[in-house]
Amino acid sequence: MACLACSPLAAQVRVKKPDRGTYQTPGSAAEKTTGDWELYPDSSPELSRIQINEVVYDDMEVASAAEGDGLQVMDEPGGLRLRKLGEVVGSNSQPSSAQIVRPVSAMSVRPHGVPSEGARIIQSTGSSHRGRVLQKTSGSVTIMEHPTFAGETIVGSGTPMNFQGPGCGMEGPGCGIEGCGCGFDVGCGLEGPGCGFESYGCDSCGYGGCDGMCGPAGAICVDPNRWFGSAELMIMFRKGDRLPALVTTDTAPDTGSLDTGTVLAGDDSVLKDATAGGRLTLGLWLDNHQCRSLVFRGWVAGDENYSFGADQRNFDVLAIPFFNVATDAEDSNVVVFPNAPADPAINGRFGAVGVDAYSELHGGDISVRQFWRGGLGTTFDVLYGYQYMRLSEGLNISSSSTLTEGTDAGNYISIRDSFEATNEFHGAQFGLAGRYREGCWSFNWLAKAAFGNVRRTADRQGSTTVGPPDTPQDGGLFVDSDTNEGTFTSDTFGWVPELDVNLGWHRFNHFDVTIGYHLMAMSDAIQVSGIFDRNINDANNNLPAPSMRDDTFYVQGIHFGLSYTR
Repeated sequence: MACLACSPLAAQVRVKKPDRGTYQTPGSAAEKTTGDWELYPDSSPELSRIQINEVVYDDMEVASAAEGDGLQVMDEPGGLRLRKLGEVVGSNSQPSSAQIVRPVSAMSVRPHGVPSEGARIIQSTGSSHRGRVLQKTSGSVTIMEHPTFAGETIVGSGTPMNFQGPGCGMEGPGCGIEGCGCGFDVGCGLEGPGCGFESYGCDSCGYGGCDGMCGPAGAICVDPNRWFGSAELMIMFRKGDRLPALVTTDTAPDTGSLDTGTVLAGDDSVLKDATAGGRLTLGLWLDNHQCRSLVFRGWVAGDENYSFGADQRNFDVLAIPFFNVATDAEDSNVVVFPNAPADPAINGRFGAVGVDAYSELHGGDISVRQFWRGGLGTTFDVLYGYQYMRLSEGLNISSSSTLTEGTDAGNYISIRDSFEATNEFHGAQFGLAGRYREGCWSFNWLAKAAFGNVRRTADRQGSTTVGPPDTPQDGGLFVDSDTNEGTFTSDTFGWVPELDVNLGWHRFNHFDVTIGYHLMAMSDAIQVSGIFDRNINDANNNLPAPSMRDDTFYVQGIHFGLSYTR
């Protein structure tokens, strides 16, 4: 199968020394000189010989063997060369100790498109595999080729050696994690093959594999090593919605209007408690160097509910308050009231009242993330794509009363009002995403904003039933069939900003355990309070009105998850 990259590890991996002050980034020329080694270009004998212990050469780090080996690294038209220190070198000289034979034409014949002038490393015995390994045994010097340099000829002490193979599955340093080969975990403290660094990569691990995303004859090739993702548990807190007073109680002969009664439900912010939701992220690398990816995210905040219920067993007086425009005063619809002589004008009745509210929130997006810049363990991506978000909230108020005295004793009345406010956002998103890794720890962040259309839908329904016999009627108490009953829709321009940060710990092979914070908002959204009118005017039937007041809605919370990386 195709893999992300199988080029020499040192060409793709930044190595952090114990002392951050000596941190080496990939370079293109000799940058550090100490010890008994010498970098000497055969083609330029006039250059001064540089005593080195460690040198950055051809975009790779060259580390010496133990002091006293008396070797020098030389650049020839045909490749690198090792010579004993102090030996006179000419353009036609032959190596006295060892020579790496690398033809000038190798660029066209190296496997998987790795150019001959690609980065390379020489290290002493006992070091981790990074390209070539220099060994000194019984007074002779041997150059051992890392298997990723497949098909090259290495000459050590006059003896040629050939190495073949994909070079995958080599052990890599860092936290005891195996990897650094194709399809293996790089481990902590190292950056794996990625964009922004000198990295040639390949299309396969020596098994044919895929070229890009297409196989032979245009067939689709899905490489499991290109996929990444995460699953997270989200504890979310909504903005909530401040509802008007919905249920009151009082002391007879008062009837529960707001000027005398006590509020039992409403007149407070509801739908703001913590809910458990989740988010799933799935990504696909679109190239071999992890420079561009396609990322899908889907999330749900979990449903939030609010409810209240009471009857004559709980309170002597229960009522639903409203403002009577005809009398320009607070009034109420009495549900429970004691028998006379508490108030001869109000017949005694028993009954119940219930309030139910809910909030549903979910969304998703798909984006292309393009590497922008990076260095010292940090990467920055630019992202663009499509954003979707849906918020739906509802409220139901129901009451039923049965008269217990008067000429209508035994008659009953049931009233029900329902409100539903729905917001759907569709738009284009733009933003930045970043990552910083230090050892086994990582810090990831995302900041973006989406701009597009918000469709707001307000649905109000009401019903009244009087009996016996049951006689249904259109409209309830706050929903009037002549004024505000039905479905109303409007569209407006809006935007959805989002901020997400998380801290990751590389706890398992290929997996980070993460914890983070998330904030998201939607402008110009309607909630139940924005479509609810408590003003009633029975005199001319122009109230309650079909109002639609919008505001900015937001949701925030913390999340815990497991992130899968290759």
